[in-house]
Amino acid sequence: MRPNLDATSDPLLDLVLERMPETFDESSPWSQARHKGEGVFKTVQVGLGSLPGLTIGGLWRDGERLPTPDYPLRTLNYLRFDRDGMRLMKTGALLDDGAPRNYLIPPFIHTVHTGEALKTWCLVLAHAENPHHLIIPVMELIRFYYCASTLTARTLLTACHPDFMDVLMNMNESKQMDENSCVVAMRSGMKPGDMRLCAALLTSSHALKATRYLYESLTANLQRDGVATPKAYPPFVGEANLVVRGVPFNSMGHERFLVFRIESGTFPLAVRNVHTIRYEQDEDAPVVDRKDLPAIRHVRNKLRKSVHRSRLTPDREPDATSEREQVVFDDRRFTNDITVTEVVRKYSAPVRKISVQFSDRETENVATGAGTWMETDAVGIDYGDDTDLSDQEPRRFRHPALPAGFDTFQELLIVLSETLGVNVRIVAGSKEYVDHQFGERSLFPLHDGDTTFKWSLLDKSGGERRQVLIARIDHLYGTFYLLEFQRRSESKERFAMPLVWRDDFAELPNELVSLEILLKEYAMRKGGPLDESNAPGLKERRFPHSRKTVEDFALAIKAHMENLLQA
Repeated sequence: MRPNLDATSDPLLDLVLERMPETFDESSPWSQARHKGEGVFKTVQVGLGSLPGLTIGGLWRDGERLPTPDYPLRTLNYLRFDRDGMRLMKTGALLDDGAPRNYLIPPFIHTVHTGEALKTWCLVLAHAENPHHLIIPVMELIRFYYCASTLTARTLLTACHPDFMDVLMNMNESKQMDENSCVVAMRSGMKPGDMRLCAALLTSSHALKATRYLYESLTANLQRDGVATPKAYPPFVGEANLVVRGVPFNSMGHERFLVFRIESGTFPLAVRNVHTIRYEQDEDAPVVDRKDLPAIRHVRNKLRKSVHRSRLTPDREPDATSEREQVVFDDRRFTNDITVTEVVRKYSAPVRKISVQFSDRETENVATGAGTWMETDAVGIDYGDDTDLSDQEPRRFRHPALPAGFDTFQELLIVLSETLGVNVRIVAGSKEYVDHQFGERSLFPLHDGDTTFKWSLLDKSGGERRQVLIARIDHLYGTFYLLEFQRRSESKERFAMPLVWRDDFAELPNELVSLEILLKEYAMRKGGPLDESNAPGLKERRFPHSRKTVEDFALAIKAHMENLLQA
């Protein structure tokens, strides 16, 4: 990426094209031999706003985009997007495994022609005990997770200033409502595909840091070299699934997969319910005729051909007065694992009518810049994922909550330990406990001096004490404590599951004594959230039993711990 002196709102992307043989048939099935180019390369430049519509390995003829070949498809589950499972590597990197000329991307698989292209970055993911199994070019990662529309591409990659979120969302109405839901009020020009990133920016400190890291990598390179080769990580930490197209190959006895396009995947969020607000101009808004201003003469551009056959021109800003063309695609890029509700809100700000005398001019030029009132011969164009949220029925229905209780808690710990590889064990939280085959069930304290905690009794007769299961979780370099309270059988008690940790993520000092104090605090508050003023140095996050499966519950807890540790 490099600055665009002719259209400053739309920096330039360098695309390297390879000429295909004249006998090439784009309708033929893909094969490594059949889709081999002639080795003649050309670098062209396009506007940054066109990134959502670009594909590595795409075919073009005379400036017109052709259908993308049916590159091999792979579905990869439980990819680890964390410090142990991914790393950034240069496209032209040699692997340090002792083998001679063992390139990350061998030239016989995909020719990287220019020296600048060799300096670009790839996100390399481990899978199936292969540390270099999946190779994702960073620009494709950015296209999929950060740039679902032309507006987000221009905003995040050129203007990621402290108030950049207000460009994407109305921050007066966008907020996290509780631990399980948020409101995203998207600005005009945003696409439904942008909703996940906006929700992540609202609810995750890691998403904010990852977005700023992306922008800062661009500005650092631009200031030093005049050409930016961005670095990026996904806007989340944890496990995710991807469906990708690209080229599989074997090198030095190991299978690798070079990704050309991410087709779909999961985007883990800290919340399960997202309420979106979309703004529309009220057609009945009052009109204020500004007769006090002189008439303006302006040439309005109209396309001579369809937008798909028009010429993409990065060397000019588009006409701000002409209606922008929309190139939309229904990618359904993210798995339907959250509940989305959409509200359309009309606004009726007065339309200030200025007398403008238009004359129409036909053109074949389109551009993705923000637009100008100066004379220009280009029409604006926006790319974006326009998936209709209301069409995605799985997001509209609430699933039944998991049953609360010790049985679910035990299943949850088994998934955390045996499936997700988290170190978990039951610990005693009191000197008074009930032995059980799964571990000690501690009893809530009944007294504190002269104070009696009636909540610690399961019935009014005072016979049976309330129990609690406490799991100590040691993950990465932190220690956490997960608790499940026993409920009275004939009441409507509801307790979200508390996850407790110290500010420094260390284990509790004198663990048994500290846990006894913690249980006393919960008994005093009748199972309610911790008052951190009475528990200095401790933090708490509540997890309601609203997940569809125990596996989803375990993934949410693991992702939250990793977000905290890497914040």
